[in-house]
Amino acid sequence: MPRDQLFKEDSDWWHNARLSFGGKGWDSYAAGYKEAADSLARRFIKKWQGNDMLTYPMVFLYRHYLELRLKQVIILGQQLLDEPIAIQQEVLENHRLKDLWRHCRNILAMLAEKGFW
Repeated sequence: MPRDQLFKEDSDWWHNARLSFGGKGWDSYAAGYKEAADSLARRFIKKWQGNDMLTYPMVFLYRHYLELRLKQVIILGQQLLDEPIAIQQEVLENHRLKDLWRHCRNILAMLAEKGFW
């Protein structure tokens, strides 16, 4: 129906998905993408026939999981380094893994210099 809404608040709130269980921040969000990708991968292993059409969705799910984890490392790393939060908006809007990895690698190097490991 044209007026139907896929996502909306309603009186039966207990039927809503709760992403805050099992983690803080993006943990549950990222873990959901990985769990979905793992589920498709298990299906691939069990049954090879007819799985070609699921290849791109499975790879997308793993890719998005990786994107979210890179963003998480960048944001948490900034907090540990007391870096300005100005980069966060840019990071949150960027979906290019190569750029995210560059930011992530720089923050990990700074953490190593400060003796975090």
